[in-house]
Amino acid sequence: MSQARSWAVIALIALAIGGAVWAAKPTDQTREFSGVWLLEFEGSQFFEGATLATVRDFDPADAGWLEEGDAIDVEKLFARDGGYADCYKVRAFALRFKGQRHFGVSGHLGGWNSRYEVAELIEMTPLSWPECESPFDWKPED
Repeated sequence: MSQARSWAVIALIALAIGGAVWAAKPTDQTREFSGVWLLEFEGSQFFEGATLATVRDFDPADAGWLEEGDAIDVEKLFARDGGYADCYKVRAFALRFKGQRHFGVSGHLGGWNSRYEVAELIEMTPLSWPECESPFDWKPED
């Protein structure tokens, strides 16, 4: 490999590393967020700005992964489950929290384009939700 080609490869690698580091940085300072959180098997989707009445108007691809950290006890939420359905149950909550949003591949198997980190939970209200309705089942209306 020629020296010029080697430098080009090194420059591309450096650019890729720089892009990954940049994408991992929070794009927001710590601030307050509100929206709908859908917690499901291998899914933790947060729809910023959504309400129960509007969440189905959002594109599921625009949801961010919610990283609850120590602010929310997910195991306790699952322990309240009254049994099993013929599907993986979905739990819905209206959330208000202080935290940060990061852009870049996130969540289970890298399936989300952003991640919300909860630093402080302000309010969490359970919402009535069809227990088997995942956002991935939403179909666009013609």
